[in-house]
Amino acid sequence: MENIKVTVITVCYNAYNTIENTITSIINQDYRNIEFIVIDGNSKDKTIDIVQKYKNRINKIISEPDKGIYDAMNKGIALATGDYCIFMNSGDSFFDYKSVSSAVPFLTENSDIVSGIATLENQIWYPAKESELSLSFFVTKSLNHQATFIKTTLLKKIGYDSSLKIVADSIFFFKILILGNGSYKAIPVNIAKCEDSGMSGDREASYKELQMAIKTLLPQRMSKDVDFIHYYCNPAVIKIGNLLHKCKWLKKIWHFYKRHQKVR
Repeated sequence: MENIKVTVITVCYNAYNTIENTITSIINQDYRNIEFIVIDGNSKDKTIDIVQKYKNRINKIISEPDKGIYDAMNKGIALATGDYCIFMNSGDSFFDYKSVSSAVPFLTENSDIVSGIATLENQIWYPAKESELSLSFFVTKSLNHQATFIKTTLLKKIGYDSSLKIVADSIFFFKILILGNGSYKAIPVNIAKCEDSGMSGDREASYKELQMAIKTLLPQRMSKDVDFIHYYCNPAVIKIGNLLHKCKWLKKIWHFYKRHQKVR
């Protein structure tokens, strides 16, 4: 089974306090066919000193200025030679030393995107079921990037939109799974431990960028659909809506109103 090569890409910048934990979680995996690439954004602290400490266990190291996290990820993708890539950026780590070896049997089924379980500081992020993947899913949620294996050929073909600051990974998934009808598998494997903080933790900014990016990929006539999903597809509104839908007297009033409306 080790004929499947997995490329792990780590992007870091001024991450002296967290990079070593990330590196050790990768080099201590019991799966042997791993390519490990580190892309450092020309850190000003001692991050690169920690990286160089493990240079014999890292296949490729780049330390140079970049245009942001997704530009750095694209640099890693350009160097990748594995069948699948997974991103484990500084501050994140594999769940345990068997995370990759436990996922590889599912990679043999050749799905475009394979997503597992991520553990955050305050929650467990389970992968979406295939039946859940829709426009509304990606307007309101996403897959956990650190717990997801992606076919390298797709990453090289499409890459991440480096003009985006927060949600380029979500937009990549949207392009592959919704617009491209790519294949997907959710797996019951603990893959990653992730930080809750970071750029993607700014929920308001994240939603705003996500909506705008999705709208640019869809016909203009669907812009209102994206707005509707954003405003009304949340647990509180759905619960209230379901209660109102079951209210018989409210239905009668609505039907009476509709019957007496003028047809345009």
